Amino acid sequence: MSPMRTPEELADAFARLSQAAEDYNSFVGEIDRFFYDYFAGMKTGPDEGGAFVQLRPPSDSVMQGRPQVLVAQIVEHLRAALDHMVFALSAQENQQLNEKVPQFVIAETPEDFRSQARRLRYLTTEQCGFIEDLQPYQEGRGILRVLADMVNASKHRRLVWAADCSRCEVIFAERSTRDQYQGYFEFPIDGTNSSLFVKREGRRAVTLGDRNSDDRYDALALLSGMIEAVSTILGSSVRFFPSADG
Repeated sequence: MSPMRTPEELADAFARLSQAAEDYNSFVGEIDRFFYDYFAGMKTGPDEGGAFVQLRPPSDSVMQGRPQVLVAQIVEHLRAALDHMVFALSAQENQQLNEKVPQFVIAETPEDFRSQARRLRYLTTEQCGFIEDLQPYQEGRGILRVLADMVNASKHRRLVWAADCSRCEVIFAERSTRDQYQGYFEFPIDGTNSSLFVKREGRRAVTLGDRNSDDRYDALALLSGMIEAVSTILGSSVRFFPSADG
């Protein structure tokens, strides 16, 4: 049997998925930049008999601007990839479709799914069953509910709250001992012979959530899981396109 290939009809969906993955890598870079800037922004200076370091308040751990925008772009690209997939399936089944109708349904309950079924009205019974099996009320599918919630929040209310909760090791030492601190960021303290040496302990730890809710998520685990889930869904949908036969 010839292997299945990516159908041209899904080009837009996979382009969105690819961009989400690129934005994820950019987000990781922003985490590292934020970590460095957090410590670079500490107040330091000479003190009687040594030097002083003024720790920053916990509120400074909140990531704003570009990191938040990247999170929004990731979830919006993933949501759009699913919509592109449903549109491609709909256009394949009915070339006279109303282009405003097709959308990937994400429903909390079977009743909610049925109430939104008009979005899938151009799909075959098998294709509708495929979409229903992906719904958040099905076991193990909750990540799509989180995806929908984050997209709705970032588009209609505010960007998703994000904070760097990484554990770190901070050492105050003479600058002449820097060879002992390979792999640490060094922040010289002006007017002294001392430096701050800083290194993240363990993995990057960034929390995502709604600032008005107790829901909190591990940012990198959640976003990478979303990318993987959408990639799997798109890959599974390939079988519905005749052009995928190699």
